[in-house]
Parts: sequence; structure tokens; C-alpha cells
Amino acid sequence: MPDTTVHSLFQRFQARLALRWIDGESSPPRLLIKQPASENFDLIEHMNPVHPHPVQIIGESELAYLEQIPPDSRARLLSRVCVPNTTLLLIADACEAPEDLKDAARRAHIAVLGSDRNGRELIAELGYFLRKRLLRRVTMHGVFMEVLGVGVLLTGKSGVGKSELALELISRGSRLIADDAPEFVRDAPDQVSGVCPPTLRHFLEVRGLGVLNVVKMFGDNAVKQTKYLRLVVHLQPIDEFDIAATDRLSGSRDQIEVLGMSVNRVVLPVAPGRNLAVLVETAVRKETLMHSGYDAATEFADRQLHQMQQGEP
Repeated sequence: MPDTTVHSLFQRFQARLALRWIDGESSPPRLLIKQPASENFDLIEHMNPVHPHPVQIIGESELAYLEQIPPDSRARLLSRVCVPNTTLLLIADACEAPEDLKDAARRAHIAVLGSDRNGRELIAELGYFLRKRLLRRVTMHGVFMEVLGVGVLLTGKSGVGKSELALELISRGSRLIADDAPEFVRDAPDQVSGVCPPTLRHFLEVRGLGVLNVVKMFGDNAVKQTKYLRLVVHLQPIDEFDIAATDRLSGSRDQIEVLGMSVNRVVLPVAPGRNLAVLVETAVRKETLMHSGYDAATEFADRQLHQMQQGEP
């Protein structure tokens, strides 16, 4: 997770969000988020003394509420707002921060910034940045593609034919997202999305051909910037594939964990004469059907059972 501090956030958004320091500029830089963002997706919200967020927005309505409550209640509320989990208070709507609010923030080592923007705009701008910047991420070896609208990661040991398969899939209408080292982030509780590092974007390395620029060769529609991961297709040499242990009805299916989320995986044996591009597309269609609730293996077994119960041959 990249080290993003209050000071670096200020430098990045000072002009864009009209930010100004109110308190804490001379304090040592402090990490904005102390835990992986996948465990706490609400990184920035309006002032909340019950569930204080790492970044809290205090605008006209919050300040008006503070003005209405008695001093003792106000002090207790501020003590619940200014807690160790919070690293930044952002005063919106070009408002001034009350002295007792600044004092409470100072005691908790919380920086205070001001902005002319309203709370809704600040949450939209900074929330998107923080989620993308601070999410847990992992780099995996393989080729990440969009096949029939589904995010598919092709894996397998070096030399098994992942890039050649990707090239054939591209020629059949699939889209390349990242070759060799796609980067995945857990950007929602039930979603892992993959992107390509900037250096590798649009490039595909194929043994014997070298590095290919997919956009130059196949056009803009042959690539995609990002996609959520739905299926992993693992390529395995036929001599390493355990045919005896494979379920003839369901195929070789299991799940792997990516950033704490289970992702379905299909293992395809690689052998001369097998059309892997067609097999991958079929695996994607099967995954889509199973996601909608249909399983051909279950229907086949039910049909066999029905025939046995009816005494049919």
C-alpha cells in the first residue's frame, strides 16, 4: 500500500480543491490510513462521532449543529470525533474552524485542512482517490483479458503458451488488459479488479515474435484498461494433468483466493491439437451460465436419476 500522508494529499489537491492549512502543517507527516482499505471502504465521510472515519468532513450543517449544543455536550462530542483512527478533519464550505475543534484535533494529533468546496464534492473527489491509492493490491503472473465480456486471467508456468493463446483470443474479438504482470486490487467487498502497469500497457510478448503492440496491430478495440476478475484459466501440460482425479461431469474446477476473495478456476490440459481458444471461450460461457444458476452437470445427473426412477433404459 503506497504511503499517502496528509501532507502529500494536500500537495496533490491544493489547487484542485482549494485546500489550505488550518492546523498541523508543522507536525511530522502522518499516514492518512493505518489499515488496508479493503477492511474499511468508507475512508471519508461527514463528521460521525459514532463511527469516526479516517477523514471526516465538517461543513456548514455540522458546524451549525455544534453551535446549538451545550458546551459540555459539545466537548464530549468532539472527543468522540477526534480519535486516533482519524487523521484528517476537512472543514468545507469555506468555513472557519472553531477554536475548541482545533484544540481537540491538536490533542489527538489530527491535521485540519480547509476548503471552499462543499462536502459532497470533497467526498467524491477524495473518496475516489483514496480508494484507488490505498487499496490492497497484488501482482500475479499471467495474461489478464476480457473474454466475451468476462475478466479472465490466464495462468500457467512459463512457456506453456499463455501469450500465444492470448493472441488467438484477441484475433477472435477478446481484449487484452495486461500481459505478464497484471495488478489486482480489492476495490469492493465482492470485487477484485485488474489493471495493467503503465510500462506494460498495450504490449504482448510472444516467443518467436518478440514484443507486439496490440493497439497498433489490432486497433483500439483490442485492449481494455481495467476489468473485474471473474475466472482464472490455468494451463497445465497434459503430462502433468491428473486425468484420473478429474470429475468427468464437472471438469477440473476449484477456487483460488485473490486478496481474500474466492475466484473460480478452471484447469485446462495443454496438448497438441487442442483448440485452447475455443476451450477458454466455452469455459467463460459455462461460468456465465453457472453464475446465473444453471449447471449442465446437475441437469445431466438429474435426467439420469429420473430415467432410473422411471425404469427407462
